[in-house]
Amino acid sequence: MSHLSPASNEMPKASITQEIIPATERAHWTRYLPALDGVRAVAILLVMAHNFNLLENTKSVTGKANELLFNLGWVGVQLFFVLSGFLITNILLSTKGSSNYFASFFGRRALRIFPLYYLALAGGLIVYPLLSGTSIEGAENQVWLWSYLSNWAAPMGQEVGLYPHMWSLAVEEQFYLLWPFLVYFLSRRGLMRVCLALTAIALVSRIGIRVMDMSPEAAYQFTICRIDAIALGGVAAMLFRDLNIVSLFAQKRTLIRITLVVAAVLTFVVTKGAPRIGLLSQTIGYSLWAIIAAIWVYDVATSDPRGKLVRALSWQ
Repeated sequence: MSHLSPASNEMPKASITQEIIPATERAHWTRYLPALDGVRAVAILLVMAHNFNLLENTKSVTGKANELLFNLGWVGVQLFFVLSGFLITNILLSTKGSSNYFASFFGRRALRIFPLYYLALAGGLIVYPLLSGTSIEGAENQVWLWSYLSNWAAPMGQEVGLYPHMWSLAVEEQFYLLWPFLVYFLSRRGLMRVCLALTAIALVSRIGIRVMDMSPEAAYQFTICRIDAIALGGVAAMLFRDLNIVSLFAQKRTLIRITLVVAAVLTFVVTKGAPRIGLLSQTIGYSLWAIIAAIWVYDVATSDPRGKLVRALSWQ
């Protein structure tokens, strides 16, 4: 599942030539943050717990409680999206003034994702059917997988049974395709406004889908419905570069962490267990989990490396 978000150790060391920025400040946002790999690990474990829920449909109280917690694992995807928004926006802002801005970004993304992704598709959709003589359910819909559009097709009944999880990577690839241009051509303030607008649009889109009684999977997989998590990651990346905000956050860190825990519990209760496709969960729930994830990523990124939380998340 690690393909869902970029590796934090790919953060470049390039400076922004369009701005005069002290070296100490550049070092603040271009350094490698191993704790963010720990955040990715948490997201992986959440998703695995959700996908491999071995206690599903149990009748005991303990089993029901475990099922409820395991089902919450879909929030790991929300955390992946936020982390991707944070890392990618930070990378792009750091290289905005470089002459190879676009070539470097698209080249690294292609080399990182395309080989393994297409190898997986070829193995499952070409090699395996040839060797086994069996057909893959939904193989006639595979064009959407090859073109990174499966998240739009699957909710409309055009899913390939072997790869139901590829929708999240499709969302990421569509984000990678457009985001570099927005970062390049917009000012920091303009980009912030776009991020906040996308956050609102995503919520409205999910509400619209549920009001029109469309498939809940559309609200779960359509890029426009999940872009709020990525956009809020972008907001966190921009605030990460504001040392005044970083300092203010540090002063209130303990209070913010307590508030985050309370907010997570309340969101879980209000959405009645935070089901993946519940009505309240897919409307206000997705937005609240994205906000919680964005604040947590920002907290980890700005914390003292010697702190217990960061040390735990940095454990190799």
